[in-house]
Amino acid sequence: MSQRPRLPPLDASDTVRRLIGGAFFGTGAVAAAVLAVLFVALPSALDAGARAGAALAFLAFAALCAGLWQRSRASRLARLNRALLLVSLGAMSLALGTSVLLDDGLRQPGLAVLGLVVCLLGAAAGVRHGLAAAAFALLGIAGLAALQASGRLAAPGGTESLAMLAGLHAVVIACGAAGGALIARVIDHYLAQSAARERRFRELLGIAVDWYWEQDEEFRFTRVTESRAGAAALSPQRALGRTPWEHAGLGLDDETLDAHRADLEAHRPFSNLLTSTVDAQGRLRHLALSGEPKFDAAGVFAGYWGVGRDVTAQVRAQQAMSTSEMRYRTLFTRSPSAMVLHRRGTVLDANAAAARLFGYRDAEAMKGGNLLDHFGASEQRQLVRERIALSERLAPGEALPVIDYRMQALDGRPFVVEATAVAVDSVAGQALLTMYVDITARKSAEAALRRSEALLSHLFATSPDCLTLTDLETGRYALVNDCFLQVTGWRREEVIGRTSTELGVWQRPEDRDVFVAAIRRQGGVQAMPVNFRHREGRRIPLLASGAHFDFDGQRFLVLAARDVSASEQTRLEVEAILNTVSLAIAFVREQRIVRVNARHREMFGYSEEELRQSTLSALWPDPAGFQRLRREAIGKLRQKHGYECEAQLKRRDGTLFWARLQAQSVDPSNPIGGGTIWTAEDITERRQTQ
Repeated sequence: MSQRPRLPPLDASDTVRRLIGGAFFGTGAVAAAVLAVLFVALPSALDAGARAGAALAFLAFAALCAGLWQRSRASRLARLNRALLLVSLGAMSLALGTSVLLDDGLRQPGLAVLGLVVCLLGAAAGVRHGLAAAAFALLGIAGLAALQASGRLAAPGGTESLAMLAGLHAVVIACGAAGGALIARVIDHYLAQSAARERRFRELLGIAVDWYWEQDEEFRFTRVTESRAGAAALSPQRALGRTPWEHAGLGLDDETLDAHRADLEAHRPFSNLLTSTVDAQGRLRHLALSGEPKFDAAGVFAGYWGVGRDVTAQVRAQQAMSTSEMRYRTLFTRSPSAMVLHRRGTVLDANAAAARLFGYRDAEAMKGGNLLDHFGASEQRQLVRERIALSERLAPGEALPVIDYRMQALDGRPFVVEATAVAVDSVAGQALLTMYVDITARKSAEAALRRSEALLSHLFATSPDCLTLTDLETGRYALVNDCFLQVTGWRREEVIGRTSTELGVWQRPEDRDVFVAAIRRQGGVQAMPVNFRHREGRRIPLLASGAHFDFDGQRFLVLAARDVSASEQTRLEVEAILNTVSLAIAFVREQRIVRVNARHREMFGYSEEELRQSTLSALWPDPAGFQRLRREAIGKLRQKHGYECEAQLKRRDGTLFWARLQAQSVDPSNPIGGGTIWTAEDITERRQTQ
């Protein structure tokens, strides 16, 4: 499973606290420098040495704050909270020291900075550090009070008491600690909301795109996330420090690259810039890049940032569609079957086979004509109009039922066709692609066959299939019909209550075991060839179908058998015919090869015994390719369409060749279970000449 792109981590809390820390350090540096100047420049009762020492202390503190400020701006200050606490303690120490130096004690105005420092530290570094600073400040106040009480510092004048002054300072410090905690809580609350919004944005960005990238003002890549698709074009190792025109892996031609460079230099946004590259596995991949220019607060251009998507699948799908359309056009043009694309009867396109069938000079001459002109009978025209109206309610890809038409060519020549139509999209709107199969000769043959079979039709009308009902476990007959009695020669009273083994109904008793085992395993059997034996001993070939069911706690086997003596002769004749055609033909039922013709054995090099009960996959060099083709074929056959494709197949000796494959269900009412006829035509030479 592909991974989302790993966007660069962003800690909003850390960023905000670094901003506050920078302001904290900067303010401390400026304030200390100003105080140092005041100690030197303004008159004071202190001697010059004391004033110089105080100024040096403030300058040292200012230098410390300035250094920390620079490191904070450069994001090189690893332990920000510790630095904030250190500066806070230093500032409070200077305030306390100044009070001692000036002999002001608790009356020193500068002691008010203690509460301010505690508040700022609590807001910037957290409540724990704020409380630590508050404790330090309270200790300092207590120390000053002790010095004044002992007389080492001047006692407060007037009515103020040391306790009152100390209490006031303690309240200010406590208020500073509480204010810092409140500010820290508010900051944390809004930072949490900001982080949640940022997290949602980054998750959505990670879902929507495959890469995140940034460029500086010189269009050099400064940040590239790792691709979830693994393509090498935007890997950090190949992109960082380079401009797009220095990056050879983007696969842009000179014209596209010049246009992209012009967009960048004009600071214009761009989207879906299609690039191509070969990844580490040697696979061609396609990437779409989009970007927006960045500007700082002053409106100065600061580079670009953007995203990238792996669009290989989309590009390949478009290429596959183009290839498919090309193949369709080739198939449409060269197909030996007549194909006509029409909208409400008006011909939009036709192939050469259709032109020949309808008597036109060429396919171009058919365009613009009306198919209704080729129907002589008014009832057929009305039927066509109804089918056209029905087709307008079909979705693209849905088909109309197969139908036979009697039509006439441009010169009046009558012919009969079998028409198959499917709804398709066209430039003119929804249209019908109709394939006409000329069945004039077949219809004539069928008419002759019907005339010859009419003499025997009354015999088949009075001869239903053999039906029997037996106990599945014992095989004893519970019910038989007249046809069974007629076929086997037994009387009903001789059959009921006895088994087929006792009567010798099966030519080979083990065939019944196979038949029953198949029913137990599959739940039913369809059209299995079996041989019964007449009472007089002659063999009776039948096609038997069976299933089991439960009734009153007893399991029964119902068997329907049809006498196929005549059909077997027909099968032999058909088999002889199939062995003379130039196409390789295979009959497949339930994914197993049942029969093949002589051309099939010649083309693939397998004997029928070797292929019997094998799957078609034995003829494919690529099992995955066979599974894809099988899924496509099943989908077509379930829709009662034929299936046709070109594929590379494998002979017994391992050599490969190209073949044109066609598949058609034997039984349209049971397109999958009734078996499938597959034909193969060797087109290797034709493909080599194309």
